[in-house]
Amino acid sequence: MSTHQVFKGDEEIALTQKEFALLEYLLRHKNKVCRRQSIIENVWDIHFEYNTGVIDVYMNALRKKLKISKEDDYLQTIRGIGYVARD
Repeated sequence: MSTHQVFKGDEEIALTQKEFALLEYLLRHKNKVCRRQSIIENVWDIHFEYNTGVIDVYMNALRKKLKISKEDDYLQTIRGIGYVARD
């Protein structure tokens, strides 16, 4: 059963549905590079040419809420390709 809750330590982090869906998608594909087009198709259910810049906005929001800097390895940007969640 999925509770749609995210915790960092003992602190619950409030995420929007899309932020949660993005994080869940990345974690389900942990340590694999998730291409931007794959993310937009699976998280946003958009199956046509689309400006994937919206992903960047949500990734920034996720990093801010989870207090993860771009230098941390947890949610890495793979320039020109997509993102990867790491242990």
